[in-house]
Amino acid sequence: MLKRWLGLVAAGAILLLAAVSSASGEVAVPPLKAHVTDLTATLSGPQIQDLESRLAGFERGKGSQIVVLMLPS
Repeated sequence: MLKRWLGLVAAGAILLLAAVSSASGEVAVPPLKAHVTDLTATLSGPQIQDLESRLAGFERGKGSQIVVLMLPS
């Protein structure tokens, strides 16, 4: 039940982000190739690696994916 709920929340968040991005026409959402995509260069390499590791572990343990997408505003 929790897995399904988390999956629905994640899917909704991605759709909302895509809708907001395309509506404003400012920044397109890139294809997701990793758990962490930082287009703002805010995170350091070690921070990204740490988040990647934690999010991959969450995915292995729970079966749900969480991604971090940082876009310039």
